[in-house]
Amino acid sequence: MVQSVRVSEKEGLERIDELKKRGVRMVRLQYADLHGVARGKVVPLDELANLTKHGIGFAGAVMTMDLRHNVVAGFETG
Repeated sequence: MVQSVRVSEKEGLERIDELKKRGVRMVRLQYADLHGVARGKVVPLDELANLTKHGIGFAGAVMTMDLRHNVVAGFETG
């Protein structure tokens, strides 16, 4: 089961520091598309705090494909 956990900014920065101490340099941010396929991006750990404030862009078009990877009409932008 996936859970969403909210942490304070201070706690988040502490967790990032702990990952750095363990030698982690990159993290993968991902989500499942409408068909359950994992989509994501690998980002440098040093950018993670900034991304939590400003967000990260994912292509919206991937959410408009049918099971044969055809784009559903009307959602061509993004």
